[in-house]
Amino acid sequence: MQNHQLIPGGQFLVMLRSRPQAIAVVQGGEEFPEINGELRFYQTPLGVLVMSSLRGLPTAQPPCRKRFFGLHIHEGSGCGDAFAKAGGHYNPTAAAHPCHAGDLPSVVTATGFAWSVTLLGDLTAEEIVGRTVILHKGVDDFTSQPAGNSGDRIACGVIYAVQPYGDWVLLPLPQPAEIPPEEEMAAPEPTSAQGEAADTEKAENLFAKSSSQTAESVVE
Repeated sequence: MQNHQLIPGGQFLVMLRSRPQAIAVVQGGEEFPEINGELRFYQTPLGVLVMSSLRGLPTAQPPCRKRFFGLHIHEGSGCGDAFAKAGGHYNPTAAAHPCHAGDLPSVVTATGFAWSVTLLGDLTAEEIVGRTVILHKGVDDFTSQPAGNSGDRIACGVIYAVQPYGDWVLLPLPQPAEIPPEEEMAAPEPTSAQGEAADTEKAENLFAKSSSQTAESVVE
């Protein structure tokens, strides 16, 4: 019998039961508000292990109920403006699609629930914190430029770092350093930190709800 330590898959199975380095809590938009779930990101010596768990996905009509959805990590830091603020695919090397660092396998479901695991060897969990995950309405053809022709954006989630100890807490996103004009320095905006805290609290609430639903799905 082979030692599981010699098989990366064996180590990955153990890792999926541990604390991830980052999490994106995904929520559907106006067209599909019932979509929800999460992506967990685990740093490994071989790259980032990505586990996705999504519920409320629309299905196709019989006789084939399978439906495919494009899934990507995007470069933007928010899901506002109908997910337009997520920007384009995360692509730090300016490669052609489907060689973007943020390109992922498409999601497939016949029941409205989808679960998958994949390994990305060309990025780290740390570098994608603060970026976004986008679920598209159609399948990624992995050919069309610049993004695979996968259709409208129907769900989105911001990627948060997870506190490495204690309770599973989503850490506030790092903010870029800015030097305000002199006239603004005397009167700083008191609502900035409050807004960031509110965004993090909202993500934590969605994460708690998502985790609970995931556990219920496993039990069922």
